Amino acid sequence: MTRNQKLVLAGLGIGALVVVAGLVLLLLTGRQEPPPTEARPTVSPNPLLLTRAPLCQEAIGLELADRGWASGVTLDWQRARLEIRLDDAAAGEGSELPAAPIWGAFEAALAAGKQGCSGYAELVVEVGDFRAVVAAEDLVAWEAGEIDDVTLSDRVDLTKQG
Repeated sequence: MTRNQKLVLAGLGIGALVVVAGLVLLLLTGRQEPPPTEARPTVSPNPLLLTRAPLCQEAIGLELADRGWASGVTLDWQRARLEIRLDDAAAGEGSELPAAPIWGAFEAALAAGKQGCSGYAELVVEVGDFRAVVAAEDLVAWEAGEIDDVTLSDRVDLTKQG
């Protein structure tokens, strides 16, 4: 083999190594995982919820008043979200989790559902510094006995504000 042939073969070998190394780098850098996003169902706005707002406010307000709690109820039709805010007296003293008012609000929402307050995708309960968010389908499954208290608790997004 001549000197020129050896140089051509060496050049082709180096070129092949560069191409293979480039492909490996491309594969490694192209496989980065996308940043995690919050998994929330996308719900289309439901104008029918607008007509249910007064019913929900009254039914849930009465249900919670029977338990001795004052509340504010909002049915956000654009986000298909039912929001219940209980007064600070329901939260009690201290910084402990007000579990009884949160579960009471869940039960009040379910009772109101039997009177026609339904169609929302998410329920938000605010008590004192705490905010509990649960999917309506999980709440309905809990009432039907399809999931237990522990499973529902695991599915509730609970945060302490402030």
